[in-house]
Amino acid sequence: YGRLGGGDPARPGRPTPPTRPARPAPRRVATRGRTPITLGLIAVNVVVYLLQSADPSLTYRYGLLPLAVEAGQYERLLTSTFLHGGLLHLAFNMLALYIVGAPLERVLGTGRYLTIYLASALGGSLLAMLLSPPDTLGVGASGAVFGLSAR
Repeated sequence: YGRLGGGDPARPGRPTPPTRPARPAPRRVATRGRTPITLGLIAVNVVVYLLQSADPSLTYRYGLLPLAVEAGQYERLLTSTFLHGGLLHLAFNMLALYIVGAPLERVLGTGRYLTIYLASALGGSLLAMLLSPPDTLGVGASGAVFGLSAR
C-alpha cells in the first residue's frame, strides 16, 4: 500500500493521514449556576446579625479589637468578618458579596472560592489591625468582599 509500506488501502499511493490521540474531556470547574458557598456565607452573615441584634455583647466579644488580638485572641481576625454594625452595613456587604462572589464561585469552584474568601477576610482583618488604633472595634465583611473583587 504505497511506496513506504503504509498507506490507505482504499487510495493506493497515498499515505494514511496521521491519527491524533483522543483528547480527554475538559474538566469542568463551574458549578452550573449554583453558588452554594456565596449563598451560605450570606445566610451565615444574616443569622449572625440576628444573633448580634438579640445579644449586642457579641460585637464586643468577637469584633476585631487589635489589643485583644495582640493578647492572643486570634479568632477575632475571622469572627469579626461575620459581624456588622447595622442593617444597612449588612445589606450593602451582602449585596456586594452576591454581585462579586456568585460569578467568581461559578468560575473557580467552591473549594478555591472559599479559600480565597477566607484568605481575603484574614488579610482584611490584618490590614485593619495595622491601620486602626489599638482600642478601636471593627466589624464587617468588607475586607473579604474586596479581596474577592481584586481577584
